[in-house]
Amino acid sequence: MPEHQAAPGTGRTDQVCSTASARGCVRMWIKGARPLTLVMSVVSVLSAAVPSYLFARGYGLFALWGRVSGNGAPIYAPVSRTEDSAAVRHFAAVAVLCLTVAVSMQIAANYFNDYADGVKGVDAGRSGAEAEWQEAGARSSRAAGGHGFSAPQRLVASGVPPRKVLRAGVVCTVIAIAAGIAAAGITRLWALPAVGLLCAAAAWFYSGGKKPYGYRGLGEAVAFAVFGPVAVFGTEWALLGVYMGGYIRYSGARSLAAPVGSGALALILMLLNNMRDAESDRVHGKLTFSATASRGWSLAALIAAVAVCQCIQSRTVIYVAGMSCAMYPLVAAAVAAIGVLQLVFAFFIIIFACTYRYYSAFYMCIALAYSYVAVMVAEGFIAVF
Repeated sequence: MPEHQAAPGTGRTDQVCSTASARGCVRMWIKGARPLTLVMSVVSVLSAAVPSYLFARGYGLFALWGRVSGNGAPIYAPVSRTEDSAAVRHFAAVAVLCLTVAVSMQIAANYFNDYADGVKGVDAGRSGAEAEWQEAGARSSRAAGGHGFSAPQRLVASGVPPRKVLRAGVVCTVIAIAAGIAAAGITRLWALPAVGLLCAAAAWFYSGGKKPYGYRGLGEAVAFAVFGPVAVFGTEWALLGVYMGGYIRYSGARSLAAPVGSGALALILMLLNNMRDAESDRVHGKLTFSATASRGWSLAALIAAVAVCQCIQSRTVIYVAGMSCAMYPLVAAAVAAIGVLQLVFAFFIIIFACTYRYYSAFYMCIALAYSYVAVMVAEGFIAVF
């Protein structure tokens, strides 16, 4: 599609933002970043940062700023709880940089996907007005007992020049790589940016390039890998360095449960989106898992992902509540209540997906993700105080 033309299905021009208010333009770009889904990156980083902090604090393995051995490897010096403020700041700085990498890269992936699907016509009918019309029709269909649903608004489909969307994705990628280089500079782990480059390649080739893997049924598997093992182990490596192996041996199954749970949560969201778009994706040749497999198999995969995710998180809830019940009974009670809510959210994700209410299932998934964040914040609170 030429850059100067409107996106397929819109009839709009490149002047979409110039004819709208500045506030409306900003709001559209924020929607394009899909902010509700960014909690997935937060879950991935916290899944690594909180247990890493507990391990490092308990075993005195914080790396003090700027201390490096002759071969360039960081030296980990044992420090007491009252004398490690510099080490804690070091740990927090690296954790924030890891979060910046994860969130920026996810936003970049969203913009790249918007760009690639827009120029290929996959997002036809996802302009603002058409999305609202679809949503009204979907509500009417559901009220009549049907399975109506709508697709969310997209930037290119709304008339934003594809080149601008691509540029926004590149800018976010540069921010992520810069944060990765900064983390490498602090930790002296110079291979860290390679993880960011791997994620950047995954972000682009999901729907970009001549043979995007997202069009060949591999998007779900890559989402699981990137938000699970890659993000979690990458963050642990940045925070613990050469002691990552010791952490894994000490933590045992829990060190493997964190990446699996985080990846399964991202898989749930990806499956819900692809199940919603399955019919449209088939028409445009985007052969996701949900577009190629039967609806029964898609639901089975969703139920399995929810079950795995909830099993892992329930163990975390029990662990955190038990750890805090003596000193912080209110925290323990709050964590237990969140655990019950998580079961409710998981149940309704499945119910809504089975009844074609994908938007409702999506919001249940987001609520589930935020509940995971709340539990990990409670665990971090106990560790710090």
